[in-house]
Amino acid sequence: MDINIGDSFKVLRFTAIAKHVAPSSIYFELAHVSQNGFSRTGFGHAAVMLGCDGPHDAVVLLAVPDDYQAMETVTAIQQRLFDILDLANDHSFVVYLSPRPFAQLDGPYAAGHFPPISGG
Repeated sequence: MDINIGDSFKVLRFTAIAKHVAPSSIYFELAHVSQNGFSRTGFGHAAVMLGCDGPHDAVVLLAVPDDYQAMETVTAIQQRLFDILDLANDHSFVVYLSPRPFAQLDGPYAAGHFPPISGG
């Protein structure tokens, strides 16, 4: 997987932005991004874990609002994520679908990383 933090990919009518990348997993923020790239409205999250033990090669966690939860849309998102990760569509997989999260709990930051600071 040759993806770096901050890389972005078009998915349907929105953008998936890589936020955390590891050798066997990746986490994306899902957002509507303006054409000039200056404004971004996050609306969901997707995580893909690869090389899993058990009945599936890949596990996809998808947290999106109701209007993205039709099975055709979920399937299109899963297929596009696999395309981004250069995975064959014959991988066994499961998609866990949940509503958009409404809360976030941050633990300590890793060495060399700091929480964002808002100026204003």
